[in-house]
Amino acid sequence: MKKLIFVLLPVMLSCTAFAELKGGLSRLELAEPTEIDGIPCKEEALLYPDGRLEGCLLSRDAKVAGHLFPAGSWPYFDPPGTLKCVFLKHDFEVQGYLLRGESHYYQTCFHPNGWLRFGNLTEATVIQGVPCEKSTRKIWLSKGPSGVYFHDNGRLKGCRLSRDIHSFKQHKWIEIDREGNVVNVVFDEESGR
Repeated sequence: MKKLIFVLLPVMLSCTAFAELKGGLSRLELAEPTEIDGIPCKEEALLYPDGRLEGCLLSRDAKVAGHLFPAGSWPYFDPPGTLKCVFLKHDFEVQGYLLRGESHYYQTCFHPNGWLRFGNLTEATVIQGVPCEKSTRKIWLSKGPSGVYFHDNGRLKGCRLSRDIHSFKQHKWIEIDREGNVVNVVFDEESGR
């Protein structure tokens, strides 16, 4: 059952940007690159009932809500127009971290204030003194979630350890509070991770 859930996870994530289509979103086919709400779009865009952009395929590299994203990425927004997440076209650096792309396989999300909320590292990376594991589909399937989470102040919130550190073992999920203190280490038998 655990493996089935993690096999379905990438499929579910790939549908996230389109999940609200039944909730009043409309699809706009674009014959040529078009700017919508200041975002350079191509091929198609999804619009909220009030006509504001929910998401689109970027026609070129573009700065969106203060973040540079490569052409072919799909940023999407909540109804007030705040950037929620982006599916990066390819691996790309966001707020100093090299994150996985591959279009709709890996998601990168943001807090309403613009700070990174979630991403998938391309390589094991030490973040604020914590060795965080890279994120791959294989790791998600065999060990559970392997992305990195951040608080809305930019501090690391949680990740899977890429190596032993102090008394904490490699591959364990570690949770950290807003001030940088370890508040929990989740063991496999506790959470199914």
